[in-house]
Amino acid sequence: MLFKEKLMPLEKCTENGKNGYRWKGGKCYTSKDAKQKALKQGAAIEINKHAKGEEADLSILSFEELLKLGLEESLKDDK
Repeated sequence: MLFKEKLMPLEKCTENGKNGYRWKGGKCYTSKDAKQKALKQGAAIEINKHAKGEEADLSILSFEELLKLGLEESLKDDK
């Protein structure tokens, strides 16, 4: 499990008659790896909010989960 289920705003969706997943009403992914793509989109959204100083829910992410998604570099501070 990549995200804590109770906090995860991952939604099931349908596009062009195909079932898929999306993050908080975003793009509906319908490919074989749809769920992973939607999770990656969600992580990127929350990390981007954090980087802009906006309120972001990073509690749904662990460093291990970010590694799996390839997004660990996104949390490092720019120096």
